[in-house]
Amino acid sequence: MNKFVFLLASSLSGTSIIKELFETSDAVSTFLSQGKFGTGEGQFLDKTKNIMGIDNRWNPEVKFDWNLIKKIFLDYWNLEKPILFEKSPPNLLRAEEIEKVFIPAYFIISIRNPYAQIEGLYRRKWIPSPTAAAEFWVKCAKYQIKNINTLKNRLFFSYEDLTDNTDQVLKKIREFIPEITLLNKEKIFNSHNITGQPIKGLVNLNTRKINLLTSDVIKDINIVLKPNQDLLKYFGYKLIEV
Repeated sequence: MNKFVFLLASSLSGTSIIKELFETSDAVSTFLSQGKFGTGEGQFLDKTKNIMGIDNRWNPEVKFDWNLIKKIFLDYWNLEKPILFEKSPPNLLRAEEIEKVFIPAYFIISIRNPYAQIEGLYRRKWIPSPTAAAEFWVKCAKYQIKNINTLKNRLFFSYEDLTDNTDQVLKKIREFIPEITLLNKEKIFNSHNITGQPIKGLVNLNTRKINLLTSDVIKDINIVLKPNQDLLKYFGYKLIEV
């Protein structure tokens, strides 16, 4: 029986390097990159982009037909592989619905330092302001806590755990999904990053990203994060004071 593995992680929080890491295992099937975005995400496949890749996909009130999506996904995955992997970030809003349809479903839940993630969201103009980007982080963090507390088969680790305590995280992944016998942490990771270059191994780029934030931007971010310090504490993060 195949295992369906869904990565639940927000945009620009390390999803592409986790996908690349999983792809180093012969036991894993992922989606090939397609179309305009080229992310290898289920939401942008030719047959799902008008279902999952819609403009309001980050609205949790928007419901998807997961039975239809499953049928489509099965046409794209290599079913000879025991692990079928998917990483569309908005899935973190709909994990409980996914769990009911994809059986057995396994969830990798991850998060990244808010300042590092917000830097990318704002610099790329994916979100119009630092405060809006911070509100997005808060929204996703709340859903991730819900996912950690409600999903049956789940493994949580942060971007920082993966890059700074790699061997421990790889051991946890192999224990969680024993079919994954080997993951190559020393590969050249080609996912887009702040350096603009491929990187050998799993490298924590948070400091480099956070150093790009001006004091004014950090102050704007903190307008949102200060009332939500319980979320920061839950995931082991702290406010940056300026």
